[in-house]
Amino acid sequence: MSAKYFAQFLKSKILDHKKLGLATGLLLTNYYMENCKLDSKKESFIQQMYSWGYGNFGQLGLGNEQTKFVPTEVFSVDGGNVAQLETRKSVSALITKDGKVYTWGKNKYRVLGIISNDTNITLPTQVQELDNVNIVQISCGVTHMMALDSDGKVYSWGNTEHGKLGHSYEVEERKGSKTHYYTNSHLQIGAHPKQVEGLPENTKIVQISCGFQHSVLLSDKGEVFTLGLNKKGALGVETAKLENYQPVQVESLKNQKIVKIGTGLDFTLALNDKGQLFSWGNNNYGQLGNGTDVMSITPQKVQHGALKIQNISCGDYYSAALTQDGRIFTWGYGSDGQLCLKSKEDVYIPSYVNWSKKADQISCGSGHVAVISNGDLYMFGRGREGQLGLGDTISSETTYRTDPKQVVFFQKNQKVIQAKAGGEHTLALVQTAQ
Repeated sequence: MSAKYFAQFLKSKILDHKKLGLATGLLLTNYYMENCKLDSKKESFIQQMYSWGYGNFGQLGLGNEQTKFVPTEVFSVDGGNVAQLETRKSVSALITKDGKVYTWGKNKYRVLGIISNDTNITLPTQVQELDNVNIVQISCGVTHMMALDSDGKVYSWGNTEHGKLGHSYEVEERKGSKTHYYTNSHLQIGAHPKQVEGLPENTKIVQISCGFQHSVLLSDKGEVFTLGLNKKGALGVETAKLENYQPVQVESLKNQKIVKIGTGLDFTLALNDKGQLFSWGNNNYGQLGNGTDVMSITPQKVQHGALKIQNISCGDYYSAALTQDGRIFTWGYGSDGQLCLKSKEDVYIPSYVNWSKKADQISCGSGHVAVISNGDLYMFGRGREGQLGLGDTISSETTYRTDPKQVVFFQKNQKVIQAKAGGEHTLALVQTAQ
């Protein structure tokens, strides 16, 4: 089955799987799992997506609401058509290389962008209203999502509380001769993806990140914009306003060229082009990495000395960074072992993870972490819901790992190219040589 046909299959079949009944949905899942290899002679590899962990909201994409303790194949497709996996809490998403968006999991507040009476969507389902735009990145929040197109425009949907979607609705605000309206109602559900409003003219966004009640946008000029709830300084701006219903530039970073952003539940990290890291927001567990547990309403430098940071990832209340030479540093909330520091105590500055491997990618979930090294996948942190993929089925201390454990499920001819840690589940994109 070609990648193009796979996308068409999802669009034409999976959208109506609930109407056909769960059993039929499972048959459809089995169909593309069994038949996606029909054209294997045309490609040198097969791309597969696996999921595991807590599945009670359908976030594993397996057509059911079961929990899996080892990686379980969601689909297999000839060649490679998936560009990005993304997940958070109880939702999952992917985008294809031709810019299509698929979501699944808990659809409260219609966070999946899918109009359905079903509480949970258990199979990857296309967000039809984004079909006419070329999406290049997606970010999952707890109750909202954002998508970035190839022109630098941002679309958002889900719960509109605190203005984190950047949509015009109810609150009147005058700007010269124009009047804009912004929502402040948590009852208003923005189920339909709409373009984020209020950015300066000609601003091109290159990265997006969704927290719990706030959103962060990065422009091609290295500018950072935030919107949503400013509780505990999550927006990084000095203002008397508790909420921003449109993007506001983080003024104190104007002299920095920011190249990457990341969000926890109510804090933010920003990395500049010199490998220096800044943080702001809630800091009750030391997740800002500034040596204290005091929140910061404006960006402050993270205490990582002369280390050159290359990549960052945020969990709910903790943070992780990769250096240019593949070393891992973690800080913040540590009670689930997610800091990989042997101890489960909270840590207030970046601390070195003593590991012999070179890390290529890192993804922080609510309480567990996925690390890719040379195509192999390693996990640590909380595992009692099966999110580590190690086969542990007993809720005990043995399911909490304070050192990286390899997911040995995958074969020698399989290379993990992406892994995303969610709330209590994990997604992995695997390339299998033929």
